Amino acid sequence: MSEKFFRWEGQSIEEIIGKTIFIPVENINPDPKNLRETFELQEIIALGQNIQEIGQMDTIRVFPKIAEDGGWHGEFDLHDGERRWRAANSVGLTYLRALVEEKPSEEEITFKRISRVLQTESLKPEEKVRALEKTFDDLGILYKPEEWEKYRDKLGASKERFAEIVRVIKLPNRLRELMFSGAMSYTIAQAVGRLPKSRQEDAAKFVLANKLYGRYVVTEFIPYLLDHPEASYAQAFDHTKVGGWRQYTKRPSKAELKPDYEKVVDDFLKSCVQWERAWDKLVATGVVKEIKGKKLSPYRLKDGVMRVRELAERLLIELFDAGGGIMSLSPNETKLLESNTFRKKKSTQDL
Repeated sequence: MSEKFFRWEGQSIEEIIGKTIFIPVENINPDPKNLRETFELQEIIALGQNIQEIGQMDTIRVFPKIAEDGGWHGEFDLHDGERRWRAANSVGLTYLRALVEEKPSEEEITFKRISRVLQTESLKPEEKVRALEKTFDDLGILYKPEEWEKYRDKLGASKERFAEIVRVIKLPNRLRELMFSGAMSYTIAQAVGRLPKSRQEDAAKFVLANKLYGRYVVTEFIPYLLDHPEASYAQAFDHTKVGGWRQYTKRPSKAELKPDYEKVVDDFLKSCVQWERAWDKLVATGVVKEIKGKKLSPYRLKDGVMRVRELAERLLIELFDAGGGIMSLSPNETKLLESNTFRKKKSTQDL
């Protein structure tokens, strides 16, 4: 037993614990509780061919398998290295090099299983979500989310990645199903998970219906909703999309405006948002259709909208003439602002 590597020949457990030996592949049993669920067949075969060509690079880890009668009959439970074990089987390899370890407690094994999964970059995040959820269940804390954080260090996940996965686990079942089915990406799912429960499903529906990109949802859309809890999804989109309200709500430098002027501008933009919310609520509730044929309501709405339009047109004229208030206009807006009607209005207002 002085050789660094040697074939296993029925030694006792005490003799082989801590040793690296060659074990017959047929004597190795895969872990039935392995948290990794998917293995790409072509990748497994390629790995097997690679082992045939250049040899086994990484040692697998195993525990002696204790039989029901309490004895050991040369069988081993696989702890780490199922891809290599599958690869060996796929190309007919007879032996694998393995480090024999003493079997730790079930809790320690659980931590090692999930740690491997969370630290394997090639695994899809959806699979990591299932693995962590299964681990919480095995630890008896699946329905005790207040205890999850204290296990984070033992699970081998960074604080940021752990928080992401936990957000997805906490999502409503409907949204989880959308993610696992591929209808919604993990990136969007974990971002939506930052919102209050009451807003998650509607926010996800808006994102999917409008086919918003994951990066935009993470960096712009969701942060806006978090900063503006009362905003509608349409408002969040309009205020954060490129070319939308965002370009108008950027604060000018102090060199451009005095502090008092800056406050006036901020207050005005907040009023614009309030008006937009009112409009969004009016349309979303279907009020416009419901009041058709009524005697007073349509006229009241029409008068109010016309007044807002008139004031908005007057402000646009002023900003257009000032030159710096609006950076770009659509062809229709430019044509409208340069029309005789607007010029006449401007002349009348200057009198």
